[in-house]
Amino acid sequence: MIGSRTHWSGWAQQKHSFDPKSISGLVLWLTGASYSATTGTWTDLSGTGHHGTQGTAGARGASTTSAQLGGKATWLPDGIDDYLSFAAIGGAPLTLVAAIHPITTGGRLLEGTSSGGIIIFGSNTQIQLYSNGGPLTATVSAYQNSGFILTGVWNVASSVLRKGGVQIAAGNPGGTALGAAWVLGKGTAGGFSNTHVAELLAYNRDLNASGEISAVEKYLGTSYGVAA
Repeated sequence: MIGSRTHWSGWAQQKHSFDPKSISGLVLWLTGASYSATTGTWTDLSGTGHHGTQGTAGARGASTTSAQLGGKATWLPDGIDDYLSFAAIGGAPLTLVAAIHPITTGGRLLEGTSSGGIIIFGSNTQIQLYSNGGPLTATVSAYQNSGFILTGVWNVASSVLRKGGVQIAAGNPGGTALGAAWVLGKGTAGGFSNTHVAELLAYNRDLNASGEISAVEKYLGTSYGVAA
C-alpha cells in the first residue's frame, strides 16, 4: 500500500489542499507524471477515460521536466511531428486550464477536428482562441521560454482567454468547442507546437461564469511555481 500511495503522489505532482475533482464537471486531468513515452499514452486521471494516445513511436513526444515549471514532469512535443490524439470530451461550454512552457513561438497547442476549438501561439506576443470562427486574439508580454498558466473558456459570446490568472481577451470566437475528437501538440492540418505541458484540466462547464476558475488557476500556479 505504501508503494501505491507513493506512485499516486507522483502522478498528482505533490499534495495540495485543492483537489481538481472537488469542482464538478472534470472531464480531463493530465499531469506530466501520468504520461508514458514508452507506450505513447497520457493517462487521464479524471476518471472519465479520456486518455491521450499515439501509436507511432517517433511521434509521441518526450517525458521530461521544465525548470520554468518548478522542475516538474512534463510532456514535450518536438514541434516537428509529435502529437497525441484524444476522444471527444464535449462541446461548449468548456473550460481548459493548463500549466505550460512554450519553447518556440507559433504552432497550435490543441485543436478539435474541423477546427472545433483551437489555441494558437502566434508571434511571441500573441495568443489566440478559435471556435469555428473568431478568433479571440490577445497581445501579451513575450512568453517564449517562460512558464505560465493558460486558460481558455469556450462558451459562445461568453468565451474568454486568460494568462496567469488575468483575462486577456473576451468575446465570441464561434459556436463549438472541441466537440469532436481532438489533438494535443498540433492542429488537424499541421502547426506543430514545441511546448512543455505539465498539467492540463478540462471541465464541461464555464468556470469563469461560476467564479470557480481562480481556484483551478491558483492550484496550478502553486504546483508549478508560476503566477496565477
